[in-house]
Amino acid sequence: MLHRFLTLVPAPASYRDPCDRLPANAHYVRPAVVDTYAERANGGALLDWPKAGEGRPTVYFTLGTVFHQESGDLFTRVLLGVRDLPVNVVVTVGREIDPAELGEQPSHVRVERFLPQAGLLPRCDLVVSHAGSGSVIGSLAFGVPSVLLPMGADQPRNADRCTDLGVAEVLDASNSTPRQISQAVTTVLTDPSYRCAATRLRDEIRTLPDSEHIARLLERLGRDRAPIMVSNESRP
Repeated sequence: MLHRFLTLVPAPASYRDPCDRLPANAHYVRPAVVDTYAERANGGALLDWPKAGEGRPTVYFTLGTVFHQESGDLFTRVLLGVRDLPVNVVVTVGREIDPAELGEQPSHVRVERFLPQAGLLPRCDLVVSHAGSGSVIGSLAFGVPSVLLPMGADQPRNADRCTDLGVAEVLDASNSTPRQISQAVTTVLTDPSYRCAATRLRDEIRTLPDSEHIARLLERLGRDRAPIMVSNESRP
């Protein structure tokens, strides 16, 4: 029933495992974060970056909106792994966690409860995350490679696919040491193959239909109440 009439896939076709087949009514569409960034770039508020460490790579660290509460000491281990590297670090811990719990940080490390990713990801050189779908696809939408620490749900599969595509290094979230995290971050930042692979995905994403196309599909579905197959799709 979930695939009866219309399936919208906010990811590039090459991101999906070839063995994971979709129904004939599956339409690949552009992730919303791309259009949101365009809106912000045309007059909306973008992130005000700290002045310290300008010219250095920027690393963004997030554990999403659910698993951040089940991550044990992972925030601490990642911060210990990246804070002494020659990078700027931006961390979002979620609304439920007080940034002060992570202690005092040097000037090139910024810890917030929340920052809009549409204003953040385009200015990043690397994302460290839990491999949630939103974080992974959002990063790829701007050609940003990752270091991934999957914990559950869809995250291990996302991490496996990112490994296959060459856009990320993957670590064990439960026992990776700060040193291992530091080494993985350094590897991805210094090996251009990760950025090149992520850029290929970004370019594919930019060719996908935008939110206006999605709206037309939904209007057509409401009008015709019939499956919208890719092979016989026509403009409403």
